Amino acid sequence: QTIASGQYLSGVQTIKGDANLVSANIKSGVTIFGVSGNANVVDTSSGDATAAQILSGKKAYVDGGLVTGTMTNKSGTTTTASTVTESGDNALITIPANGYYSTSSKISVPIETIKNEVSSLNKQLVIPSFSAGDELETGVSGTYNYSGYFSMNTSDFGFTNLTIGSVTGSSNAWFQVVGYDENETTIFNYKYTSGTNISIDISDAYKLVLSVRGKTVSGSTRYNVHALNLVFS
Repeated sequence: QTIASGQYLSGVQTIKGDANLVSANIKSGVTIFGVSGNANVVDTSSGDATAAQILSGKKAYVDGGLVTGTMTNKSGTTTTASTVTESGDNALITIPANGYYSTSSKISVPIETIKNEVSSLNKQLVIPSFSAGDELETGVSGTYNYSGYFSMNTSDFGFTNLTIGSVTGSSNAWFQVVGYDENETTIFNYKYTSGTNISIDISDAYKLVLSVRGKTVSGSTRYNVHALNLVFS
């Protein structure tokens, strides 16, 4: 301790001090003999974090001990999900590994995985066989008839393209593709009497109707059409 100037003592005096009586050794908020505690000296006895809960490379004091974090920093990364499962109206995506994920982190899930694992998306498209070449029904002369008819909501499957491998018909028989929007308004109407590898953009269609159409002449002459290898993608 420091004795101020102007003080007078008589006799033998012993003044004891301690070199450890410094701010760094005194708890924050406590003052001893006029020495205030350092703000960095705090009680860590209530700390309960583990290394796995602290970001890798970062350090913290827990209950008087220094703990170095081991948690992987995945901030800003893209990680592939390990599993996708269905739970009621929700799809549960499992994060594959522990770590710190920020708002810039992303979990990647293949579209096919979601389709396969979530039943509401796992719809099986059954395409009728237009390739059988069935004869058209006999009707009144000059009347157009359906030989095959198929309607689907493309929005249920997410298809954007229809490819027809080949069409064989005539001016009296054709394969027809009609696309509608959500209000049942026709947005395209194509008919093909012949062709190979015909590609149709169906991305704007909410509903698609496929049909094989033909015409009977004189009540007995029947015109047939084949449409082979319909591929949706």
